Parts: sequence; structure tokens; C-alpha cells
Amino acid sequence: MNGSLQSQLLQTLQSRRDRIVESLHEALARTSFVPLGAAEIRQHLAELTTQAIALLVAEPFERHQAEATGASFVRLRYAQPESLGHIQEVLARELVEGLPAEQAAGLQPRLAALLGGMAAGFMRQACDTVLAEQEQAHQALLTAHEQAVVALRESEETARALLNAVTDAEMLMEPDGTIVALNQAAAESLGRRADELIGTCVFDLFSPDVVAYRKAMCDRVVRSGQPVHFTDQRGGRWFDHTVYPASDSQGQAARLAIFVRDLTERKRTMEALRRQAERLRVLHRVDTAILTAQSPEEITKTVLDHVRPLVFYLGAGVVLFDFEAHEGTVLYAEVVSTAKIPPGTRFSLDMLPGVELAIEALQQGKIYTTEKILTLAQAVPALQVLHAEGMRAALLVPLIAQEELIGLFALGTDKLDVFGESQIRTVRELAGPLAIALQQARLFQSVKRQGERLRALSARLAQAEEMERQRLARELHDQVGQNLTALGINLNLVRTHMPKETPELMRARLDESLALIEETTARVRLVMADLRPPMLDDFGLVATLQWHSTRFASHVGISVTVRGEEPVPRLPAPTENALFRIAQEALTNVAKHAQATQVAIAVQVDDKIVRLMIADDGIGFDPTSPAKPNGDRGWGLITITERAEAVGGRCRIESKPRQGTRVIVEVTR
Repeated sequence: MNGSLQSQLLQTLQSRRDRIVESLHEALARTSFVPLGAAEIRQHLAELTTQAIALLVAEPFERHQAEATGASFVRLRYAQPESLGHIQEVLARELVEGLPAEQAAGLQPRLAALLGGMAAGFMRQACDTVLAEQEQAHQALLTAHEQAVVALRESEETARALLNAVTDAEMLMEPDGTIVALNQAAAESLGRRADELIGTCVFDLFSPDVVAYRKAMCDRVVRSGQPVHFTDQRGGRWFDHTVYPASDSQGQAARLAIFVRDLTERKRTMEALRRQAERLRVLHRVDTAILTAQSPEEITKTVLDHVRPLVFYLGAGVVLFDFEAHEGTVLYAEVVSTAKIPPGTRFSLDMLPGVELAIEALQQGKIYTTEKILTLAQAVPALQVLHAEGMRAALLVPLIAQEELIGLFALGTDKLDVFGESQIRTVRELAGPLAIALQQARLFQSVKRQGERLRALSARLAQAEEMERQRLARELHDQVGQNLTALGINLNLVRTHMPKETPELMRARLDESLALIEETTARVRLVMADLRPPMLDDFGLVATLQWHSTRFASHVGISVTVRGEEPVPRLPAPTENALFRIAQEALTNVAKHAQATQVAIAVQVDDKIVRLMIADDGIGFDPTSPAKPNGDRGWGLITITERAEAVGGRCRIESKPRQGTRVIVEVTR
């Protein structure tokens, strides 16, 4: 190691000394009973850490000093045998982690030698301590031979505890694989007693494929003199290995110290967490996909598309129950061949054996896993198809929304006992959102159908109203108008042929009657025009709007402008009628509520739609306020919207307080 590298490395390691001391202190606290105070313990550990750092950067490198450092930990007395592994782990981690590559390369062989020497020195010092105690007992208490034997046995047990107290498997072996020492955990992992294993070749205990890889890793440690870390599998279990070289005085790897940790449970836990995370991701994707689906069939297919990666099945289906009709309806069925169960297939619930008990269990949320498809198929046509497909087992999950059983979610396979706890849990979790979505879809479709019925009814009412207006207009024209005309003619004849001596009072009364007939006739014509403007049929929408606006302005004193061109070709008569009535109602609203001075009416025509806009400069209102129709207020806007929807159009009302109101109606051409 050159001087520059030595100086940089020494500076780096000294900067880590306090952190290493704290880590060693924590490691000893977990495995040893320490009678000293924390400050005194840290002082001892700081001295040993300083000694180890000095050894690592010393030139020349004194390998035998590593054993002395290991022996120093034993002399602390409160460092128990099981502490060795933790001490080595702390040093290996804290000294190398985060070092620049050049410093790490220079440090690793020395650190390996230090850790190996510490292990050897630790063990040797422990043995030396035992021997010293034994010799002292032999010299001082020759007459107490039995006490010396007991002390020796206790010391030997202490030495064995150096390895056996560690839960991970630890082994010391020759480079050729001969086992020199091992702890109880290692012996249990190999399936034999420790005394039977010492002296045997560890490579003879494994299959050739395992031996080839592990032997290659050990050979690498011997050649490089650096520790190696690797993970492999044996007998369905995963193991984490760390191999350290125990170097001799010439710096060669004389022995190998192997530390093995069983990772199987951790891997199983991680795999379970991975599957759970995947299940949660699928549930999230299902919830998102359900929001975009439009129909119950689309919702069901979306859920099944996400179920397949998690649960194996060959056939699937969803059945909805109608308990009032006591029947089931196949909403969706998915099978593997050409056989099909058409959506909408109905069957009586009485056809299911034990149906009452089954439905009661399903209402309580019970999940069925049954192998009785063959028996059930004899009664249910839909299951006959599944049985013909090769289904032999089924998973039946209730669909419950708002504590109400609405249907059944079924998966089928051609094998028995394939639906385990994990698959059942997954399907149950997906059945909840599916049931809620189906219930909401059914409610939405019901509301949609009701809305369509209301629109159809509104259209029929508007048509009936218009027909009644036409009938009344014809009646007024054909009966009342003609009668008034005839009456006027007759009175004029009477006046013409009256004798000259007729009293003036009689003539005046006759003139009044003629004037009254003319006024009544004019009023009838106005009523007929309001009921059904004749120019709407003759001249079209824009001309009729201009005529009505002129009359409206003259009556209420509000300026009205109309602009636009007649659609060519003209709109259907019901659509023209609806747009005229909408404009008529909008002007009525302006007169009653807007307090406006000007109104603008526009008719815009493009390739696909005709747009009618009525805008005023009145007081406006807040269209978002939850106001309800009250008296004659509010009904006008409702009528406008209904008339637009009745002819397949859309109505939009824009308004703000003190900023006027704009009614926009769009209909397709």
C-alpha cells in the first residue's frame, strides 16, 4: 500500500471510529451481559477499534496482530462467544461500506485477514484462557482434581458456545472442504450430528449441481484472498452465504470461515407481499375500468379480463336473480369452445336442487366451492353447457350490493381442488366492486329507460298539444269566424234596408253591434294566430319568429331583433313547432321576470345542427341554485327543456345575476 493511499485510508477509517464503536456497543448489548457502565465500555471498544484501524493501514501488514486483536475482545470478559459473529459483521460493514474503489481494493484483503485472524485469535485466546485456568488449577489444586475436571468441562462448553449460540449456520473448513468445526445450526441444516460431520468433506453432502457452484465460490476465496457473498437454492430452500478466508502467516487462505443464513421464510414473505401488491393493483385497475364501462355486460367482461391472470378458470359467468319472478337470468357467459350460453337466458330458480337453502347461504355471503356440476347439470340447462365443456368444479361467489343478494359470480375448471384460499379471497374481493357496479348499472339503465319514456311522453304531449291547437284554430275559423262574418253581413243588410223613419237610437245600437262583431272577429283571428300561426306552415321558422317578435315588442315595449336564415331544406314540422314554442316561452319569461330592455333571437344553421339562441339584457339569475318551481316561476325553463328533448335536441341555459340570460337550443337537421 503506497503512502498516499495509506494516508487517505487512515483518515477515512479514523473518521468512522466513533460510528464503529457505537455499532460494536449495540452488538455486544444484544448478546452479552455487560457489568460496566456505557462510558467505560465505549472506552475499551474505542481502544480496540483504534488498534484494528492501525493494523489495517500498517506497513508492513502484521497478520499475526489480527489474532491479538481478536484475543483482546476475549479479554474484555463481557464479550461472549456468540458476540464474535456480530463483531465481525460490524467491522466488515462499517469499514468497507462506501469506500472509494481504490481504498476498498487495498483494504479488503487486509480486512479479510483481520477478520480471519480475529476469529482464530478469539478462539485461540478462549482456548488459551481455558488452558491457563486448567494449568493454574492443576498447579494450585492438585488435590482438587475433580474441580479441575469440572472447570475444564465448563471451559470446553464455553468454547463450543462460540459457534452454537449463533442462530445462523457457521462452519470452519479446509480449502478442500474438510469440516474442522461447525455450530449446532450448521449440523441441523446438514441433517447430522456435529461430531459425525467433523472430518468429513462438506462437498460430499450435496448434489453435483449444488457442489459445482459452491466449490467454485470457495476456490475464488482461496485464489483471491477476499470474501465472497452469494445466494443459492437447495432442497427448495434459499440460503445466503458469506465465505471469509482465514489466512496463515504467509497470507494464504489456510481455512475458510463460512456463514450461512436461511432466506426461505423471508423470500416467502416477500413473495406473499408481492402477490398482495399485485392483487391490490388489479383491484385498482378493476375499479378504474368499471368506471368507464357503460353496460352490465361490459362491466362483467372487464372484471373477468382482470381475474384471469390471478385465478385459473376455463369458464365463467354471471347470473342475476329476480326473486319476484323466482328466476335467474344469464347476464354474461364465457366458455372455451363454440358452445354458447346466450346472454338473457332465463331459468327457474326451482330447477336448482336445494335452491332455498342455497339462496339463504348466498344471502349470508357464503362462498361455494363445489364438485357437483354433474349433478346440478342435470337440472340446469346453462350448467349442461358447462359440463359439456369439461367443467368438473366450480367456484360460486354471491354478488351482494347494499346487503341485498342480486346475483351469482361463477368460475369453472376441468380439475378438482384448484380453488385455494388465495384464489377464493381474490374472487371475493373482485365480487364486491362487481356487485356494486352491476347494481348501479341496473339503476342507471332503469333511470335511462324512465327518461326515455318521459321524453317519449313529452313528445306525444307536445304533439297532442299542437294537434289540439290546430283543431281549435280550425274550429274558430270554420265555425266562429264564419258565423261572425255571416252575422256582420246580415246586420249590414238590416241597416241598409231600414226605413228612414227608424229611430236614431235603433240605428246607433245597430252600429254598435256591427263594431262589436268586427272587434270579436279581430280577437278571434289573434287567438287563431296564437294557437297556430299560419305563416309557420307557409313561410317557415325565421319569418314566424320575426312576426311574433314584432307583435311581442308592440305589446310589452321591449326591443326584439331576429336574425338568421331559414334552414334548407326545412326542418320537420314537429321540430319547427318546438323551436317556435321555445322562443315564444322564452319571450314570455323575459316579459314576466327578466326586467330586460332588449332581446336578441338568432337562428344558426350548419351541416349537422340548427341552433336557436334567445338572449336578453335582464337581471339574470344563478342557474346552479337549487330553486324549485314556485307558482308560475321556474316552469317556463322546465317547459323549454322538455320541448327540446322531445324532438331529440339539447337545451343549455346560461345566466349570471345582473348579466342577463341566454337560452341555447340545438337540434339535429
